[in-house]
Amino acid sequence: MKKTLIATALIPFLLTLTACGGGGSDDNSTSTLENQAPVIISIVDQSMNERSFLNIRADARDSDGIIEHYSWKQTSGIYINLMGTDSAKVSLIAPSIDSDSEVTLKLTVTDDDGATSSVDFKVNINASPAMMFGEGKFGEVELG
Repeated sequence: MKKTLIATALIPFLLTLTACGGGGSDDNSTSTLENQAPVIISIVDQSMNERSFLNIRADARDSDGIIEHYSWKQTSGIYINLMGTDSAKVSLIAPSIDSDSEVTLKLTVTDDDGATSSVDFKVNINASPAMMFGEGKFGEVELG
């Protein structure tokens, strides 16, 4: 009976020794994985008409965490109204314009560990054709 008890007592001890990893290094440091920056799925250039609305939704992913923050900013061009600049969806309102214009926007996303990615894209704003009479003067048309 003692032999069976000794064998039973040695098996967990041997399993513990084989599972300790060996190596014999005195280095007690732990290795950590480097945070991966989020990825923004391509945003293509957009087009809209003056005095109209346009919604753009970001598609961003983080392989080792979550997207914590969105930031949309206008970096060039005529002023346009941006709403929802801190969410995945931004809304643009184009002003009245005399000629076609182009603005550049930048989307930056930040993950839960502080890594960021950015992408720039353009929005073309098309002016509505104006009715002109004579020497470049605007006029009114009477119907009926």
